[in-house]
Amino acid sequence: MTISNDTRQKYDFGSINMHMSVDAERISEFTTVSSYQILSSPARIILIIYMLYQKLGWSIVAGVLVLVSSIPISTHITHSMKTQNRLIMTYRDQRMKIMNEVLTGIKVVKLYAWESSFIKSINKVRIDLELATIRRYAMLRALFSFVVTLAPFMVSFSTFALYSLADSKSHGPLTPQLVFVALALFNLLELPLTSGSRVVAALYEAKISSDRILDFLISGEVDCAAIDRRPYDRDNSDTGNEDIMLFVKDGSFKWLSADEPSLQNINIQCKRNELVAVVGRVASGKSSLISAILGNMIKCSGSVSICGNIAYVPQQPWILNATLRENILF
Repeated sequence: MTISNDTRQKYDFGSINMHMSVDAERISEFTTVSSYQILSSPARIILIIYMLYQKLGWSIVAGVLVLVSSIPISTHITHSMKTQNRLIMTYRDQRMKIMNEVLTGIKVVKLYAWESSFIKSINKVRIDLELATIRRYAMLRALFSFVVTLAPFMVSFSTFALYSLADSKSHGPLTPQLVFVALALFNLLELPLTSGSRVVAALYEAKISSDRILDFLISGEVDCAAIDRRPYDRDNSDTGNEDIMLFVKDGSFKWLSADEPSLQNINIQCKRNELVAVVGRVASGKSSLISAILGNMIKCSGSVSICGNIAYVPQQPWILNATLRENILF
């Protein structure tokens, strides 16, 4: 990956996996299932209200007022749902970070018998924070569904009440035929309102997921221009500068942008067909030198020039998200 070390400090493997699975799935569900309902639900509501106006006259104004008055309530609930959903994703990232630390250092955890301590830490985030927030989110979603489900009943009740009090003389009494037709239209009004609630909830979830993915995508990356890379040509002569495959002059490198340089005044030159071994005591900077040559460290000063490609075999094993053949022949 081309993300910088500063970005790796902010987004661990668990967070990246959450973006690939949960966030991407929410955006996909909204765009493929719920997006068309954004336009269809309001259009159906307007059409049904117009048909009710033809049957019940101006009495439908009472129902429209009830429907409009429910909008601020549902808006406040959806705003609270958005806040709780954002907290859920934050706590989930914290739990995934702890799980990643446990799995990465499982040998050390088993060696020092730290299982119970890590279990307490994970349960604290999962039970006390994440699950508690999920419960609040579920209650808000249930309340939102209740308001949306109650709205058609209140619309029909207020419309019939106003019709009986005001419009019955001009449009005639409430006959069974008129009541059944109006009730059928009110029942049709329930479906777009209910689907609209799901669309609003899905929209907020997709918005939060898209913001999280956007923050990750605009995060810092490795500066590929810091290293001068030249193609390898076998037909070049065996004399002169074409023999130099790796060249570092007065190089200074650091891991994080806020850190001091870990490597300073590095000068190294490797020629074609040479075997070079970097030997030193522990923590002397051998791995840092390799990372600097690969471009994984921030170059503060100096120049780095590489001719051809590099094959890197790290101490820790890793695998590509690809086929077995691609992992061997990459």
